[in-house]
Amino acid sequence: MNKQQRKELEKIQERIADVQADIQSIRDDLEDIKAEEDEKYENLPDSFKYGEAGEKLEENSYQLESLMDELDNADSTLQDVYDGIDELL
Repeated sequence: MNKQQRKELEKIQERIADVQADIQSIRDDLEDIKAEEDEKYENLPDSFKYGEAGEKLEENSYQLESLMDELDNADSTLQDVYDGIDELL
């Protein structure tokens, strides 16, 4: 691998790191929204927790958790790519 190719790979690593930072920021935002949904659920009277309103809040919380897991998976995959490039350098 020549010097130019190594420089290109280093730039790709920088771009991957930027994407990972964006992913973490998005995940943090989703986590904040999930915490708000969980708090809303906890503040519901018991009679509403088991009704439509409570079920919707629980569903929202579960979906947000699932989205955060997907972002974690994407971040992990990007880290594998980053590490693979590191091995080439």
